[in-house]
Amino acid sequence: MVSSFRTAPPMNDMKCSIVINDVLPPAIPSESSDGEGPRKDYRLLVDALGAEIISRRPSGIFRHRFLSMLALAWKAFARRREYDVVLTMSEQVGLLIALLFKIARINKSHVMVTHYLTPRKKSLFVRWLHVDTHISRFICYGSTHARYLIEELGISEDKVSVVLHPADASFWKPMTAPTRKMIVSAGLMERDYETLLKAIDDIDADVVIAAASPWVNGGYEQSRVKVPDKVKFVNCATPEKMRDLYAQASLVVVPLRPVNMQAGSLVIYESMAMGKAVVATANGGNVDIIEDGETGYYVPPEDHEALRDVICSLLDNPEETKRTGEMARKTVEKGLNLDTYVQKVSAIMSQEFERGSRGSQDAAAQGYRSNGSKARG
Repeated sequence: MVSSFRTAPPMNDMKCSIVINDVLPPAIPSESSDGEGPRKDYRLLVDALGAEIISRRPSGIFRHRFLSMLALAWKAFARRREYDVVLTMSEQVGLLIALLFKIARINKSHVMVTHYLTPRKKSLFVRWLHVDTHISRFICYGSTHARYLIEELGISEDKVSVVLHPADASFWKPMTAPTRKMIVSAGLMERDYETLLKAIDDIDADVVIAAASPWVNGGYEQSRVKVPDKVKFVNCATPEKMRDLYAQASLVVVPLRPVNMQAGSLVIYESMAMGKAVVATANGGNVDIIEDGETGYYVPPEDHEALRDVICSLLDNPEETKRTGEMARKTVEKGLNLDTYVQKVSAIMSQEFERGSRGSQDAAAQGYRSNGSKARG
């Protein structure tokens, strides 16, 4: 089953749908910064665009993930005449919708958010099936992935836009100052906690690791390495608990394996919004976020000595740590936040709507001239 609903009125007469590959509640309230928990990007986009959301609600045979995605793609395709622009929030369903448009030879303005098209089973949709002809714009969350689309998949540069996806700065915000030396780390996807544990081995500070992720099942296998007594693994099951943990941190460390995906970016964004100094492994997925030495620090992958040096420097210089956190928060307030993301995506949707409208008018005019020529003949 697929749910759909609309809230705010359309913007500039544009009718659009937002396709969410997730299970949502049957009703969707308008978002505000006063609500509990961080605001959701799709809910803010609904309010900004007057959009209709189409989401999946698995039941029966559609509890299988692929069948559920296929049902969602088919529902969005079947209702294509009801809107001018389609926004798909992930490539899992976006590629399927593009394939349906291509098979049916239907031109529809289609904006797709793409997180990671590198895996073969995803890239084949572009390399072999060429569904990119039925995606008007690709939104990437980082410049490295955007270059991959252009240089490796051959997608036209004018169809690729980089829009960073930061945290909700109205929820993730500075709180009470830490009262003791504490290093906080969080997340699970592509984490390199082995390097972190080596780096803090002789550092006089407590270390708390919230090793969990909404995108990865299971948890971190602590049996991989020897865990010092000063290191504590915790389960922060809610954003509120994670925010409280960030608030206690002297600094936040995001150790990552050398990958090009957006692993760790959410923790970096949240920590910066909380006004914390962040030390992260430099990789292709996060190069656009931190201004090294100003709003945070990058270290090379799998280099525990470099990581130790930066951590020690920050712990030994609390004023510098505070300054870095304050600079991070200022950057967030200036535009590295969720509201800016919504504004940029909304602008892209409007651009594609206008482009699609001009295309329809040109086609209609061409048809009129053609019919006129036949009549005169």
